Amino acid sequence: RGQLAAAWPRSRQLFYQRPLTQVELVSGIQSALLARMRQREVRDHIEREIELRRELNHRVKNILASVFSIFEMTRRGATSVDALADDFGARLTALSNVHSAVFEAKGEAISIAEIARLTFDPYRQMGVSRIDASGPSVMLTREAGTTLALCLHELTTNAIKYGALSVPNGQVAFHWDILPDLGPDLSVLWQETGGPPVVAPSRSGYGTRYLRAALGGLFGAKPDIMFATDGLRCEINGPLARVACNPEAPDSVSGL
Repeated sequence: RGQLAAAWPRSRQLFYQRPLTQVELVSGIQSALLARMRQREVRDHIEREIELRRELNHRVKNILASVFSIFEMTRRGATSVDALADDFGARLTALSNVHSAVFEAKGEAISIAEIARLTFDPYRQMGVSRIDASGPSVMLTREAGTTLALCLHELTTNAIKYGALSVPNGQVAFHWDILPDLGPDLSVLWQETGGPPVVAPSRSGYGTRYLRAALGGLFGAKPDIMFATDGLRCEINGPLARVACNPEAPDSVSGL
């Protein structure tokens, strides 16, 4: 016994004295197997807990990095403390809405249609929206969905302050499509009409800089942002596989 204890410290050892009946032997084997199974369950649980902690730590760092980046870019473009608070709070709300939607969906994906609904619903008047959103069913990854939501928030805010949504008859078309002959590619278009005449800014503001950086990083290509006289236009194409969870998505939705 002393040698066994030295060889296997802290082990559970069972000793039987002869003569040994079959029932005692079977009972001993079952007890040993059960103990071994519980050890493996504890080991797997600990490993899973460590993995979840690492994943949580990674996501928290990413979220904090996003919040810090949003704050820094908002601060640089702020003209007053109140403006900083309003713009920063609105951008955090947009970020929170997408994270909440993905969490409630119990997955790692969110549809472009859902992103559009979450972003545009607060701007409906009497149940009517002046933003027409349409396109096929495309499920984006969590990261891609969050980035697109923030970009749509920037475009919507700009349209309300200076663009088509700043006047009663202005309209916005947000359309996305899959271009099968290009890889396939995902095409995203924001087009404003009926607003005041557009004048190209003398220098790029926060929104324009953010759109170019965020959409460029998301799609791997530079967005085409045109300050046309009849309305702002923002368009970008990029590989569908780069942002989507379902590369083949023939169904379409419209009229959000």
